[in-house]
Amino acid sequence: PCRGSDVLAGRSGGSEPAAEEARASGTGAVTESVCLGDAEPAWTFPTAAPTATPTATPTAAPTAIPTTPTAAPSSLDECVNAATLHSAGYDDGDAAALTVNGAPLTTIARGLNAVLLDGTTLALIANGNFDPWSSHGDASAAMLAWRDAHASTDDWLLVAAKDDVSIISGALKSRLASEVGATQVRSLPFRGSYVLAGRIGGS
Repeated sequence: PCRGSDVLAGRSGGSEPAAEEARASGTGAVTESVCLGDAEPAWTFPTAAPTATPTATPTAAPTAIPTTPTAAPSSLDECVNAATLHSAGYDDGDAAALTVNGAPLTTIARGLNAVLLDGTTLALIANGNFDPWSSHGDASAAMLAWRDAHASTDDWLLVAAKDDVSIISGALKSRLASEVGATQVRSLPFRGSYVLAGRIGGS
């Protein structure tokens, strides 16, 4: 959708993502919650958001991460480690957030905001922001290189869009489709909302 919202969560290589949703701008933000695992003890995330990997510098200063994302649904109440992915399209608040147990995982900026978590320990492996409208290089190629450099089979990939990501390359869309089973990524709305969560190589 044009100026919409998108959210995706999943494991690379999975047949389908744990969560994926896209909405056109002006039709409402999207928030998805995903249980990453119930292993004890629950991993404690940093209280301050780590700095995003400087792969594609945004033209504007990063926006502060919302402090009150939508609560996880009741079905996740017993989950020890719950991720929340939030994306609000340009006309729905122009915001995004990626958190686990309420703690932010990355600094949010325009473009695709992405996080990799270890599939077993949930340790933060890498985070990054990839702005397809930046004048600092090809953001799609940068995200593919970032994934190849940091991700391993079974790691969690969390993605939330801010502002516009509709012009990301076909190569990046195909990789997200093949590795985490994303489907809505192939027709992203201009300045819409989008989130995705999935596991690399997950079933």
